[in-house]
Amino acid sequence: MAGASGRGPATHASSDNTTPRSIAKAMYDVKTESQCRLCGNTYGTRGAGQHLQSCLKKLPCVPGSGEPPLLVSVHGDHPQANGAYVLFAIFPHDATLEQLDVYLRYHWLECCGHLSRFESAGREYLGHEWPDPEPLSGEVPRSMRHPIADAITPGSPALYEYDMGDTTSLTVRVQTAPPAAAAWQEEQGTAVAGATVMRNLMPERCRDCGGEAAFADGEGYVCAVGKRWGHERPLFNSPRDGADCFDEAAGPDLEALRMVLEVRREATT
Repeated sequence: MAGASGRGPATHASSDNTTPRSIAKAMYDVKTESQCRLCGNTYGTRGAGQHLQSCLKKLPCVPGSGEPPLLVSVHGDHPQANGAYVLFAIFPHDATLEQLDVYLRYHWLECCGHLSRFESAGREYLGHEWPDPEPLSGEVPRSMRHPIADAITPGSPALYEYDMGDTTSLTVRVQTAPPAAAAWQEEQGTAVAGATVMRNLMPERCRDCGGEAAFADGEGYVCAVGKRWGHERPLFNSPRDGADCFDEAAGPDLEALRMVLEVRREATT
């Protein structure tokens, strides 16, 4: 029977201080930490960029390195934590938006060759696969072949979107990296332009042990040991997690990526 206040009977915490809210937090807990690939240490989202600038300065100087490279940071939101997905990468100083687009597709997003776009300072940048592109931001769209450094002002966030149906939106920031980072980036021998220097750890935490989760079962996150029913959905360390057809475990959809690049080349010949 409801009390005089009309709110109904009070809900009391159990003797172990467990409340419905704390249970929900444990079941859907996320952790926003990223690991530096230079030193191996982990840092929170706010301290990651500052640490990288310090860590990159410790790289051995290489005479005649030329123009300082770019340190590009990309953040994507998790349903339970803003900015939980993080990528920091070193790009050559003359890298283009298209090269950044390919990097993001390769490491985080590619599944079906969807359209993508950048928007920076009110200007829109599209790939050439867009059919009869119309401006979405008020100006005639520009090509993704613009250099990153010309399109995105240091300190000002830019928008990147992948898939105009089930859209994944990312925030991109750019700053100048120490000159020594250029030699490090070249040594990595990556398949695409840009070398990842920091990436977030798996955000989801297992509700049973607190370690990295691997599956979602409709009631929370669990690790491989906690998997019980056989119908749990695999979790992927990507802001594209949960999107139809995306399977990080299978690796990037290289066929779809090749198709996008071929269409772009044909559109400019």
